[in-house]
Amino acid sequence: MRSSNKRIVILGAGYAGIFLATNIGRYLKGKEGEVILVDRNPYHQLLQEIHLVATGFRTANEVKIPILRLIDGMNIKFIQSTTKQIRPDKNLVVLESAEIKYDVLIICLGASTKYFNIKGAKENSLPLRSISDASLIYDRVSALIKLNKKQNIVIVGGGATGVSLGGALSDFIKDSKKTDSISITIIEALPTILSGWDERLVKKVNEVLHKKGIRIMTRSPVTKVENYGSSIYLSDDDDDASKIHSSLTIWTAGVKGYDIRIDPEVEKTKDGKIIVNEFCQIDRYPNIFSIGDIAAVKDENGKLYPPLAQIAIREAKYLSKLIPKHFIEGS
Repeated sequence: MRSSNKRIVILGAGYAGIFLATNIGRYLKGKEGEVILVDRNPYHQLLQEIHLVATGFRTANEVKIPILRLIDGMNIKFIQSTTKQIRPDKNLVVLESAEIKYDVLIICLGASTKYFNIKGAKENSLPLRSISDASLIYDRVSALIKLNKKQNIVIVGGGATGVSLGGALSDFIKDSKKTDSISITIIEALPTILSGWDERLVKKVNEVLHKKGIRIMTRSPVTKVENYGSSIYLSDDDDDASKIHSSLTIWTAGVKGYDIRIDPEVEKTKDGKIIVNEFCQIDRYPNIFSIGDIAAVKDENGKLYPPLAQIAIREAKYLSKLIPKHFIEGS
């Protein structure tokens, strides 16, 4: 028997949220039920391409897609607002602009930059988690290119974001004819860049980056960042032997779950990710799901999936079938 007038609320219009909302919206066309999509921005950000904005190969507008265009003609209501609190005991979401009730809630608010409590890291580096971040990096790199002196751009973090940015920055600098004066360094705390990726791919990426002239420093955990990012320390000693000089420091070393207040509290990892079961559900609240970068979803070996768009879309695809079947059709 079908349950009528179910309200499905989706928080976040990133890859997971948009894919989930549009797929459930298509299912509901001509059927009873309501989908509400909430995001603080009026547009979806193509986060996989923001490193190209940071290096001038895309404009900010080219990686923004208006949300209303994506959901046009679907049974989806969009609310542009910031989520302030979730009240699972009351089936309530508190927004900056309103309060909304839900029958089913999916939290896909993404992630924010993680600084590992490293002294000065947040204050003295630039993150890369949004289009505005990317635009600021582009402005700073463009200013460096205009200077006629030796420069060193340091990227802290050798994951997918740091590696992609490093490669694109190299191309940007090459196009500016400043390869002799501007160098790029990628610093990674772990034994290899792209940790956890296929070894053959990692080897190939290393070769490409070295060919581009990028210096890669592995097994090099940063302990402190000072002087507006111009001094990066790789040990607790304040001596020159442990210090790297930087003209611009960009932080791509890790992410943590978006900080959202949930009361009563739900279980989270130390990185602030919401712990879910194999169905992407919060065990205490079976009508609440979480996917994407904010969710701690385990693979078949018990290892957490990495924060990648491909994973978020895969999780959204799964829920786009599960939620209509169990919460709308009532089977």
